[in-house]
Amino acid sequence: MLVQQGRFVFPDDDPLPDLRRYLVTITNRGRDLAALTRLEPAVAAGVAPSIRLIHLGGPADRVTTRRVRDWATEIRGSIRGRAYHVELTEFDPLQPLAPPGSTLRRRSSGGRSDGAPLLVGLMGELTRQGQHPVPVVRLGPMTERLRSVVVTVAHGGPNGLALAVPLGHRWTTAPEVTADVRTAVDRLRVDPAHTDLVLEAPADQGHRLGASELATVVRRVRESGPWRNVVLLSSGVPAIVPRPDPDRPLLVVPRLDWPLFGQLHLLLGDERPTFGDYGTRHPLRLTWPGTKRANVRYTCEAETLVALGAPTRNGVGDGPGYAALCRAVAGHMMFRGSGHCWGCRMIEAAAGGGPIGTAAAGGGPIGPIGTAADEIVPALQSTWDTVGLVHHITELTTQLRSL
Repeated sequence: MLVQQGRFVFPDDDPLPDLRRYLVTITNRGRDLAALTRLEPAVAAGVAPSIRLIHLGGPADRVTTRRVRDWATEIRGSIRGRAYHVELTEFDPLQPLAPPGSTLRRRSSGGRSDGAPLLVGLMGELTRQGQHPVPVVRLGPMTERLRSVVVTVAHGGPNGLALAVPLGHRWTTAPEVTADVRTAVDRLRVDPAHTDLVLEAPADQGHRLGASELATVVRRVRESGPWRNVVLLSSGVPAIVPRPDPDRPLLVVPRLDWPLFGQLHLLLGDERPTFGDYGTRHPLRLTWPGTKRANVRYTCEAETLVALGAPTRNGVGDGPGYAALCRAVAGHMMFRGSGHCWGCRMIEAAAGGGPIGTAAAGGGPIGPIGTAADEIVPALQSTWDTVGLVHHITELTTQLRSL
């Protein structure tokens, strides 16, 4: 790492090397990480994952070094050497890292123990395991708190930074966005040339910026510095899906993000941002443990097919019920067929009533990384979440390459 004029400059390891690259935001749940291992090599080459580490068990205010090593190992088994973004979503990045078996917790007085900050420990462990993490720093109250830690993270993970900018109700004009971005960069003392700027604009969350306003924001932030990448992170799935008609379980939900991105492509051309989304989920639902109803989601060019079934119990439905949902998806005119991807093979196999496993669907086992099971469990909602995500990523990379 070099220092030029007081700013940190990182080696050239760009996780998003061209406009066709696609940033998909997922979590560290097994269902999400498993999807990355089921992608065809040509598809995986066009994807840059952004992994949000969420609380899956254990005390949230006492994260041990062993827990961090486990996170890193699980991610390594799915990423396969690619650079990726990583964010501590449900943890305080500055909480002290505890040694294995320790009872160390954050002090109620607000003081800190002698343990290294969690963000520093995580970046160090990921790098020691030969990975290429790009830490995400979110613009907001945490920006100032993370100022001193960014220096240490820069030394521990020489892959640059990602600055996430939520375009919520607070901002309505491009100058306001640009001013806050410039302030954050000056405070963090990082080089924009080695920073990914991620503009978060879910299309149904009232960010109040249409295509022309977003185009102006993109132009202004590009003028504010030589950013390594400018990403538009949106969502094509609504936060709440309406209840289905009992006689017609298949809902056709319009995608709001892709038409918006298409307009930006027309307005900006080669200056358009990199496309990013939250997979088959809405950002408000990304960290939820699961839905209450059995469902199979299938992304199409301009809409998402959502087949909804009976309520599940702790994420467990019934195999015949999911087979009926798969038949509804496979019978739609927009279904791509088994040759499209692993997810489509799974849906077609279930719809045909055949065995659902590696022999029918191709590829290796599905489930927690490192398990030796050779059959998937068709009655688990997490299985169909993985299936839908594999197809979604494959579909999005195809769409982006067509631009």
